[in-house]
Amino acid sequence: MGITIISDRHAGIKHAVRGFPDEWGWTWRWCIRHFLANFQHKFGKKKDIRDQLWSAAVAHQPKKYEQKMKTIRQIHRAGAVWAEGQDLHMWTFHMDNGARFGIATTNHGESINGVYKGIR
Repeated sequence: MGITIISDRHAGIKHAVRGFPDEWGWTWRWCIRHFLANFQHKFGKKKDIRDQLWSAAVAHQPKKYEQKMKTIRQIHRAGAVWAEGQDLHMWTFHMDNGARFGIATTNHGESINGVYKGIR
């Protein structure tokens, strides 16, 4: 496994990573925090569902993912349908094949950006 890019779902990023050569061994995954922000933008701020969706996203075992999604389906059917209609390998750990190395958000990159800002 090579490089994994974790970012928001911006169309420009999608276009840019498609240009990377396959021999680099790169993958692209969505930042879960940004994914949840997209959910909230579409359905409103529903903290109970957001927390369940976060737990579903970071579940490493399909069984635990399914348990969380079952709860979400009971609370907010449309939200569950929307989430499950997205590319699961892009936002869930259990479908990720380990590409994220356990990293869920862009926070690691933001920390490095903070260092670079100080250097500039």
